[in-house]
Formats: sequence, C-alpha cells, structure tokens
Amino acid sequence: MKILSFMLCLMFFSLPARAQDLFSDPCTRAGIPRGLAVAIARQESSLNPFAVNVQGREIRPRSYEEAARIILEAHQAGKSYDVGIMQINSQWTRRWKMNPLDLLDPRVNIRLGVSILEQEIRRYGMGWLAVGKYHSPNLERGRRYAWRVYQHMKGREC
Repeated sequence: MKILSFMLCLMFFSLPARAQDLFSDPCTRAGIPRGLAVAIARQESSLNPFAVNVQGREIRPRSYEEAARIILEAHQAGKSYDVGIMQINSQWTRRWKMNPLDLLDPRVNIRLGVSILEQEIRRYGMGWLAVGKYHSPNLERGRRYAWRVYQHMKGREC
C-alpha cells in the first residue's frame, strides 16, 4: 500500500505536466478533444487524483490512504461521493460494480471520466449541453458548470 501511495504521489506531482499524456489515449479512442477533457478535470479536481467530495463537501486528502478511508466511510454509509481527477460519482461504481478505490488511479479515473463524457456527447451532441450533463442533470447547474469548463479551456482560472 505504501508503494502504491508513493507511486500515486509521484504521478500527482508530475500530473499537470503529464496531463495530456494521461488524457491522450482515452480521448483519441472516444473522439473527444483532449483539451475539453483536461478542462473538465481542472474544474472537477484541479487535476488532484486524491480529490474527494462527499455529499457536496469538497475534501483534499493528502495521501492515498486518507482518500481511501474517506471513500470507504462514505461508501459504507451509503452517501453520495465523487472521486479523483474527473470526480467520478459513486453511482457509477455501483452501476459498474467496481471497487471505488480503483478510481484513485488517475489512468482508471480519466478513462472512465472520458467514457461518461462520451456517453453524454452521444446523447446530446458535441456541445456545451453535453459538458453540463457530465456534471448535473439540472440544466441551470449544467450551464454554469459548462461556463466554468469553457473558462478553463481559455486558460482562465475559475
């Protein structure tokens, strides 16, 4: 576990420089602009692989172990939570019958986040509506979210 935590820390500290490398393959396969997926990740987590949100409360754990503890507690309590770089919601771990701790792996998280975005694009077309739906089924919340993603794409911090 300590080796995994160390490796994830190394990936975390080099992630902004390597973000395009981690996003390239999944985005190419899905036909999604890499810049769009990276902007979503910046909005969701600031590219932090340990980022967790439990029922609307943003948490920035300092280690894999801390993030894992928070996720497992939320999972066992039946709470809604979001995990990792793309902030994958717990509904997906239940739907896909996967271990939520797997989402702390940036490669897994990005691949699944891009897959979710691809589903929304298929449903709503390549546009801001699909980006908003990645975040929320609520149109107004989605609109505000898409605007923040757009700002990240233009290089502005939100």
